[in-house]
Amino acid sequence: PDTLFNLPLSAHRTFDFILCPLDEVKGVRHLVEGATVNDVCLAMVAQGMRRYLAAKRALPEDSLITVVPVSTRTPDQAAGGGNQISITLVPLFTNIDDPIERLAAITAETRKKKAMQEGVVMNVMLDLVRDLPGALVGAVTRALPLIVTRAPTFCNTMVTNVPGPTAPIYFLGAKAVSMFGSPPLMDGGTLLHCVGSYNGDFIFSFTACRDALKDPDFYRE
Repeated sequence: PDTLFNLPLSAHRTFDFILCPLDEVKGVRHLVEGATVNDVCLAMVAQGMRRYLAAKRALPEDSLITVVPVSTRTPDQAAGGGNQISITLVPLFTNIDDPIERLAAITAETRKKKAMQEGVVMNVMLDLVRDLPGALVGAVTRALPLIVTRAPTFCNTMVTNVPGPTAPIYFLGAKAVSMFGSPPLMDGGTLLHCVGSYNGDFIFSFTACRDALKDPDFYRE
């Protein structure tokens, strides 16, 4: 369905994040048998988008859809280097009122897509950045808005889950305090989420077009 976030981009951006204990996120998954941390992430993003759009009297009757990047490498392929990344579309079941029932529906959906269960591992994302030539990135980025604006809305957001180190890491003695992701936006996709864990924290971060998300503090809340 079309939403307030499926608009052409402006030149302006906004970014924010929330930290919470990783153990709390892990605890939530036990509310639904078979649920993973990745499922909980999708359910929490769904809850935030649902509450925000409902407050704006703009919540579609149909479920919102998210794009989720997934690694498709087998262990043998991973050992040989390189990367294989695909995307999958997942309903967020924002048309379900109860958040636990929504988590159960998301869990049932993602269990059909085995590659989604653990998110995209950090080294795969780093490989992608290292291996993809800058010129190609630029060409793809310029082409995507043309594709999106000429086609019907195929997703309402993106949620990428990148599990990070479980212990603190350092660079020349300086401790990394936290980690955030900020995916590039495109026309038709003006609100994207990057979630992940680091050293006992779980981080929910979002990047949006400022014209589409004029009140990021309210969305963060």
